[in-house]
Amino acid sequence: MAWAYEGIQCYVATKKTTNHTPLYRSWNGKDHFYTANKSEYNGLPKKYKREGIACYIAKKKIAGHVPLYRLYKGKKVDDHFYTTSAPERDRAVKFHSYKYEGVAGYVTQTEDNVHKAFYRAWNPKIGDHFYTTKIKEIDDNGPSLSASKLKSVLRKQLKKYTNMVRIYAADAKYFCPTEQVAKDIIKASKVAQRRYIREIHDCDDFAHLLKSAFIEDAYDGGRRSMPYAFGILWGSKPAHAMNFIVTSGGSDFTVRLIEPQNGKLYYPKHGMLAKIYLIIA
Repeated sequence: MAWAYEGIQCYVATKKTTNHTPLYRSWNGKDHFYTANKSEYNGLPKKYKREGIACYIAKKKIAGHVPLYRLYKGKKVDDHFYTTSAPERDRAVKFHSYKYEGVAGYVTQTEDNVHKAFYRAWNPKIGDHFYTTKIKEIDDNGPSLSASKLKSVLRKQLKKYTNMVRIYAADAKYFCPTEQVAKDIIKASKVAQRRYIREIHDCDDFAHLLKSAFIEDAYDGGRRSMPYAFGILWGSKPAHAMNFIVTSGGSDFTVRLIEPQNGKLYYPKHGMLAKIYLIIA
């Protein structure tokens, strides 16, 4: 049962303050439900397992806070969905048959001494959105690959270009983000804005900088409990260094190549390199 990591939804308080109230979490085997209404939480049907306090949010609008909207879809898919984005809320209602249920509470969109990241994940198999302040909960139940399985996925999907390839995996396990999360990290790295300087700042330097951006995103504040399935590959015809990432929507695994000088993603079939002879994860 794999929850695909969808990034930071918002920032919430991890301790109770005069302005914050508990946001309770429950689980019925198919749907995670969050509410700041204790009576609603206590009155849930027996099929729901009450999992306690997920975090703390403001019940009333205060300075620097935005609404956390609650939506629900309960026909073929049993799912409560929460978002701070009004356009995303409206798309969910218009195109995905969700019913808008109002404001669950108020949260912030920036981190500070009180507010920490509230991560969002999605399980496509059962159709459930999951939110937590503990990224390890997502990592432990998310799409990941052991070093041996990562090598297997790379060899299989890059088979046409890896005749005599050497693959080095430095870690025991790797987390596979969604493609959108990968694009967000690439965009935030700003490597595409750097100037190419032969030998001093050329393709391999771009590739190392982008690798460092994924390292920083994973370990900054303990955001991930394992590294991303991301690395550097060297090829010939032409002689060039690129990056790779293995993405996942929760069940399948897809290898994408990245041109670090412009941040664009390519499928192996695009043939960016005629041969790949070294891969480091």
